[in-house]
Amino acid sequence: MNRVGIAVVATITALSGSTFAQQSAAPPAPDFSKVEIKTTHLGDNIYMLEGQGGNITVAVGKDGIIMVDGQYAPLHDKIKAAISTISNLPIKYLINTHYHADHAFGNSLYVDAGATIVCSQDCMAESQRKNSVAWTSDKGEGDFDLKQWRLEHPQVGFPDRMVFDDGGHRVELTKVGPGHTLGDAIAYLPKERILFTGDLCLTRAGNNIADQDADPESWVKALDRLGRPARALHGNVGQRERERVLEGFRRGTFPTLVATNLAARGLHVDDIGHVVNYDLPENADTYVHRVGRTGRAGRRGIAYTFVNETQRKDFEDIRRLAKVAFRRERLAIPDAATLALANGPSAPTPGRRMAHTRRWARRPRGQN
Repeated sequence: MNRVGIAVVATITALSGSTFAQQSAAPPAPDFSKVEIKTTHLGDNIYMLEGQGGNITVAVGKDGIIMVDGQYAPLHDKIKAAISTISNLPIKYLINTHYHADHAFGNSLYVDAGATIVCSQDCMAESQRKNSVAWTSDKGEGDFDLKQWRLEHPQVGFPDRMVFDDGGHRVELTKVGPGHTLGDAIAYLPKERILFTGDLCLTRAGNNIADQDADPESWVKALDRLGRPARALHGNVGQRERERVLEGFRRGTFPTLVATNLAARGLHVDDIGHVVNYDLPENADTYVHRVGRTGRAGRRGIAYTFVNETQRKDFEDIRRLAKVAFRRERLAIPDAATLALANGPSAPTPGRRMAHTRRWARRPRGQN
């Protein structure tokens, strides 16, 4: 039986003690005057807005808009201007995936325009407990001044799940925290097959686990609650726990193992069918070592590597030095026509990220 494999992901590299300390420092305040809002049509009246911090989702329904995350208050006018080019319908609901500034500090401006703020009950409690402190301790200086804005906590909370359905779009909310925060939630549109994860998943290396209620182990176990059982190996896992996790993976108790680069070394597990390099390995030796976890003893295995446009040269160096052939596929946000063919094959379209696949007929020579 081939197991799903090992996913070596950047977000888990932030689990060592030294990296945790680096993450705890507050980032410099952004210059909101220079921020531009980029709008991407995902199809079927669903849009993604990119500005500063967490991305925004806009789902245009029959009589109003459901919005996921609202970024910072100083960007409100720019965000509203971008939404007005999409639809003139009112924003009925604003969903906070979690309480952090770049997702929820603009809440009051949307409430003043008639929106209702929704999040998990744990997120509501975090907003009241932590954002209140942020407001009262703010010095009222610079572009990041909170004194000029009103703190608005979410008004509606759900314990585990909540569904919005206006006959046009169905939005399913699921609490999956603790992870990045205690009250993390995701939003899923089943008809369009679009998932919004807040800060649980990023498209860049590293993630912030400095929140006092962040729980990296539960973060990975969120896959359990989504029907994809998984466990993690990282620098803070003791030897006894490491052995227990590896034994469960060998027995097939859970099909997915998420591991940092360092923790993945020295693994001896047969019958791994797939290895996923979420981050591009730093060199050819590391690449070969990672993908050497699959395709052992003459078996066939598949290794996936995600590469963005800025990493092309580094990837070409790895490909050349590793002396292996790859099949390259572009990954893109599908357009409306592609989404309409959700149950059928669709041709790849130009995109920003590529998946490079290598099929190993056998274990790379000289690797364990």
